[in-house]
Amino acid sequence: MAEQTEGKTLGQQYYEEVEGLKAQGVPNAEAIRQVAAQHDKKENAIRGGLHQYKSKRNGGDPAASPRRSRAAKVSVDDLLESARQSLESAVALIDQQVADAKAALDAAQAHYDEVVSAVKDRKADVEKKLKALA
Repeated sequence: MAEQTEGKTLGQQYYEEVEGLKAQGVPNAEAIRQVAAQHDKKENAIRGGLHQYKSKRNGGDPAASPRRSRAAKVSVDDLLESARQSLESAVALIDQQVADAKAALDAAQAHYDEVVSAVKDRKADVEKKLKALA
């Protein structure tokens, strides 16, 4: 277990010192480095002490991982509704893809029609320039 100094564990000391530095605007990583240098410890030792202190302060055993509450039981009806919603979303997505493809087709057709309608004039202009160069 952590040594006690002045009625405080080392973890609590580390925590208070790191939080004090952070309150002064020092980034967390730098605060840990400074506290490690002050105590002639490795940074990971400080991190471990902080973790242990925080875990115990929150009423837990630091060695035990926090337990998550289980989600409510899911019924067959809930699963069927979820599947129904997923399939309806898939149908809507397909409809959107068709609409997007139609819009792209219409834009491409308009561009094609524009190019075809201007081809005679454009060719005549280029041929005129060729004759001028000759």
